[in-house]
Amino acid sequence: MTSSSPSFNQSSFNASKQDSQITLNAVIVTSLAVESQAVRSFLTNVHEVTHPTGTVYERGIFEADSYTWDVYIVEIELGNIIDAAEIERSLSVSKPHVILFVGLAIGIRNVKIGDVVVAPKIYRYILDTRSEEPELRPPLGAESHVLSEYAKAEAQKNEWLSRLPKPTAPPPDVIIAPLVSSEKVVASMQDQNYEFLRSHFNDAVAVDLEGYKFLEKIPSIFPFVMVIRGISDLIDDVELSQYYPEGLSKEIAARHASAFAIHILSKFANSKDEPDFQAEFGEQQDTVETFGVIQQSQRSQCFTDPEIHAKLGIQIDLMLIPRGTFVMGSPENELGRYDDEDSLHEVTVSPFLMGRYPVTQAQWRAVANREDLKVEQDLDPDPSKVKGEDHPVERVSWYEAMEFCQRLSRLTGHHYRLPTEAEWEYACRAGTTTPFHFGETITTNLANYRGTDNESEPENYPGNYGDGPKGDYRETTTPVNQFHPLANAFGLCDMHGNVWEWCADHWHRNYEDDGGAPIDGNAWLTEDSDASRVLRGGSWYDNPRDCRSACRNGLNPGDRSFDIGFRVVCEARGL
Repeated sequence: MTSSSPSFNQSSFNASKQDSQITLNAVIVTSLAVESQAVRSFLTNVHEVTHPTGTVYERGIFEADSYTWDVYIVEIELGNIIDAAEIERSLSVSKPHVILFVGLAIGIRNVKIGDVVVAPKIYRYILDTRSEEPELRPPLGAESHVLSEYAKAEAQKNEWLSRLPKPTAPPPDVIIAPLVSSEKVVASMQDQNYEFLRSHFNDAVAVDLEGYKFLEKIPSIFPFVMVIRGISDLIDDVELSQYYPEGLSKEIAARHASAFAIHILSKFANSKDEPDFQAEFGEQQDTVETFGVIQQSQRSQCFTDPEIHAKLGIQIDLMLIPRGTFVMGSPENELGRYDDEDSLHEVTVSPFLMGRYPVTQAQWRAVANREDLKVEQDLDPDPSKVKGEDHPVERVSWYEAMEFCQRLSRLTGHHYRLPTEAEWEYACRAGTTTPFHFGETITTNLANYRGTDNESEPENYPGNYGDGPKGDYRETTTPVNQFHPLANAFGLCDMHGNVWEWCADHWHRNYEDDGGAPIDGNAWLTEDSDASRVLRGGSWYDNPRDCRSACRNGLNPGDRSFDIGFRVVCEARGL
């Protein structure tokens, strides 16, 4: 990395906003159609999105002053414990800042139809036919301290009532109190378990209809979770009264719960009492395990260079990679490691901006056609074997990738370059130490690589890694945004597979060669200008072993191949 490149501050780039709106993400979990419909009524631009596993969610927008909430609605069938795994999948897609469980409950005491209960905890019990009395289980904490404070404050103000389509009489109250949950709902005072509830949970005001199993799917370290329930029925069969006609109590309760949930989002995002809201999320990292694969979710920042968009008509998304220290290389017990990954060493990396995706063919063509920006050599506008505007450009040499970066620098005044090898591995790992940023294994639902066995000399390469399954062999590149929901904690996509990516470094046979690798994240160079250059990431053509975070490759800088591309880095001093 050079020290003479022009620096820039954050204002010289555009953060990923719409009209200065900061986008935050929320997941709202429901169980009944009436609940989902109530949530949808408060959102705009509601549409379906599909997870790579085939699960369909609904997604909509809620505007809150200077914030925009991107809301995923996850509807889980009532009592379906297996489908509760959908919550895990939704977290890997949306990477939410807040999770809200919105639905219905049956009132036990001190509540009326239409009231809203916010639960700081949920008591649990199991009905066991072998025992005369239900079995108690440890309660679940259902709410974060931060959200709890917002809920208590807003419950007293009653401003949230203005979000209801029309006034109700008597007006609903918001009660902060525990709920009781089990796999079976207590239906009336005559139910044999009613006295059990009254005697064991004397501070609980309602019975949860939706089950504690859903809450168990939320990682214990997730900071902002809230359970919000509308009272749709009363356990003592009190007459509903003229204000709640028979058959409408569920609709009314769901609407009240949804209105308060949306109000909490608006107040939470804009609270003057929480000035470090963004900073807190900037440091927060969540871990979600789905089908044996770890999804790391961190609040990443995306920037675009306005000069590129204005002068080339394209956009290159750049993710802010924060300063950090990591251990580079692979441990001796890592499955499939190569000798050139020796030896483990600690590296401290300065902040930089890195392309969210490998450079696409559309981006390449826009720069290659600008002959007026030429620095050292011509660029073929259409070098790729597989054609597609949003497919990664391939069959470009290291020299040509450098020319692309130099042209961007000349165009914008910002220093664009290839990543150093240390920067690449640090960005790929994004805080993880496992073979893949997904975890201990990988599947072809998560990345594009050869998921079938490759029987070639001198050894055979299996299509699976460790305990993971075999998968597809697509025999082609895929669009760079195909696996976007599965970005790593820094917001980077396609770090495993699709195309190998050129790095700035000269090739060394291990990290102890020639005096040892740099420990400051700089490129490791020699005096030989014709030395092989480093490649990282694996490709669609390679088996999963070669797609690991630590895997290295080297090639002559003038070589081109159908499985080699690159992504850009921009200096980030001032951010």
